[in-house]
Amino acid sequence: MRWLAAVLLLLAAPALAETVTIPFKPPVGEVLRYRSERVTVSTKPGQPAIETRIANTSTFHFARGPGDGWTMTVTPDVHEVSGNAPESALAAARPVTAAGSPLPMEVRLDGQGNVLDLANADTLMAETRAAFARLRAAPPQGLPPETVDAIAATIAGLSRDAFVEQALGTFQFAFVGGVEDVPLDTPTEVRERMPLAMLGGAEAEFAMTVTATRLSPGQVRVTVTGSDDAAALAPQLEAFTTRLLKTQPRWRNLPEADKAKERAELTDALRRLEQTYDTRINVDLATGLPLAATQVLRARAPALSGATERTESLSLTRLP
Repeated sequence: MRWLAAVLLLLAAPALAETVTIPFKPPVGEVLRYRSERVTVSTKPGQPAIETRIANTSTFHFARGPGDGWTMTVTPDVHEVSGNAPESALAAARPVTAAGSPLPMEVRLDGQGNVLDLANADTLMAETRAAFARLRAAPPQGLPPETVDAIAATIAGLSRDAFVEQALGTFQFAFVGGVEDVPLDTPTEVRERMPLAMLGGAEAEFAMTVTATRLSPGQVRVTVTGSDDAAALAPQLEAFTTRLLKTQPRWRNLPEADKAKERAELTDALRRLEQTYDTRINVDLATGLPLAATQVLRARAPALSGATERTESLSLTRLP
């Protein structure tokens, strides 16, 4: 994450504090395997939690270039969907995982391992939209056509930047990038703008505490915890609710008077959104690559989708 590398560069080491250098030296030509998981849990008072789990196993290959940078090729291999959510919700996740990354992703990195761009994003977007167009023409058994329509509308409405954020979201958080002289055991408070998972990528300002801790001679953990201020997001919230009302089958055919009421209720609920953030990244000091990482986003929005609380957890684990 480029912002995390920048924050680590700014951390001030107290006098005599131990420091560590996190390099970026991925093994050239070697194929690495990682397993990522995205687990979403929604809860309502007095009811069992509803869980959806999407797991992917992918290969990562690093090559030098262009220029002084790197190219990281990520090839999806295995997709798994499970959980106790209704079958229609699980069925909706299956084509998302199957169609979301039909081709390897060619990720451009700078010399320190920070993500610059998804080089083949335009091709991936075209392939993904074509895949969902095929799903709309022949929805899989058990998947309601309106669900396919909603997914297709969401995909079609994504900008290139939003598509890239979605495509890289399950693993980008775990890559710190090369940084020198990071102070150990020195919690530092910073503020950074990051996308809100529950708002389709709308950004909120998080107040964060960043700490680096040595786990062993060859491994360090970077921990980032914090919370956001959704009340400052009025323009983004208005745009997000307007897009929902236009694209989602539940709302798009409502009379204008009803849409106005729904917009007001949604915006009010989102303004009361509370979200906390907890990321823990175990970094290999020989390569600068993650060995294991977790990111947990917890959001409370009393009137959003009828759920009192929603937790989204990401994990990335290096496989043997």
